[in-house]
Amino acid sequence: MNKKPIIVIVEDEPIELLLLAKTLQHNTEYVVHQAINMRDAYVLCERVKPDIIISDFNMPGGTGFDLCVKVKQHPVLRNAIFILLTGVEDVQNKIKGLNIGADEYLTKPYHSDELLSRVNAFLRIKALQDNVEADKAQLAKLNTELEGSFRGVIALLSNLIELRVPNASARSKRAKDITEWVCKKLSIAEDRIEDFLYAALLHEIGKISMPDSLVRKNPNELKTEEQAELIHFPVCGQLLIQEIPVLKSVAYIIRHQMENYDGTGYPDRLMQEEIPLGARIQRIINGVETILQKPSTTLRHVVDELMNKKGILYDPHITMLVVDFLQTNDQEFSAEKKRQISVLELQPGMKIARDLYTGTGVKLLTENTVLNENTIKKITAHHQLDPILTGVYIFAESK
Repeated sequence: MNKKPIIVIVEDEPIELLLLAKTLQHNTEYVVHQAINMRDAYVLCERVKPDIIISDFNMPGGTGFDLCVKVKQHPVLRNAIFILLTGVEDVQNKIKGLNIGADEYLTKPYHSDELLSRVNAFLRIKALQDNVEADKAQLAKLNTELEGSFRGVIALLSNLIELRVPNASARSKRAKDITEWVCKKLSIAEDRIEDFLYAALLHEIGKISMPDSLVRKNPNELKTEEQAELIHFPVCGQLLIQEIPVLKSVAYIIRHQMENYDGTGYPDRLMQEEIPLGARIQRIINGVETILQKPSTTLRHVVDELMNKKGILYDPHITMLVVDFLQTNDQEFSAEKKRQISVLELQPGMKIARDLYTGTGVKLLTENTVLNENTIKKITAHHQLDPILTGVYIFAESK
């Protein structure tokens, strides 16, 4: 240790205090402080920040237990080694002392050599604990710096994409928003969501290695041979970032973002659950982007095209969640004062504000249907077998 170990001894009997201090001061490597009651001891500990506290059990103003509890609750002192001394061998008190945080429990009379041996052993433990705490603090600092650097890398890569690929920034933001929405609906763990979001932000990175004549043209206007060349952008994207260790999982998602649910996609013809979840989400987002670049496209066109390819190009479950995102965030939808309720809240007289689908995409009702008791019973029955994941949207003015 760089500094001399600091030891605080707390004892209300003057002779006992003198003997204990003399035993410890025999080792000139220790700095020993003394207190005769709990209040003085606590103030002293806050001032000198000891490595070890040796406290008698019975003291004026509080017991050694009381002091131990206060010390272990203190944000700075809690790492100090706490040794309780008592003149009575009491198993129940010993158990209680250890349970409240005491590190050792010694019975008087003690042998001076034994006491010094225990103190030296605990000082070695304390030194190891301090090293671990220092390492943790340094690791936290490095993690913060690394996180900042990593975000800088993501921002740099995003800027590179935007410089080469028109409107990539807007598509990346939409991809991130949709991905975040779907992940929350699926209750995906936070540590997995991060990779999905980075994949959404960087999903077009493979296009920066391709000619301007391809990446600057509307996908719906590409010739057959141009489409055949552009389709390689997922693999190109994987190759560009897979050597960055923290982006390996992201690179894997990017590689498979054009795999079709039925196994007809690119590059490995994976199907259904073989396709990484992040890639299945991104596949639908890519479909949305392509549809939106068609002239005079409306939300209805996007939804219809997604539903038509559900189970073929797109994961049915995720398709329904993406459709829910698009409709929920549509300005026209919000302006028409529609609201979302659960199946259990349905009442006769309510008017459906959006086509109603089950989780697997079975269409139950069309927009503007007015509910009655029989309709509600059918919806409830379907919901038990094939849950309606997105809730039911009704016009706000209906009952």
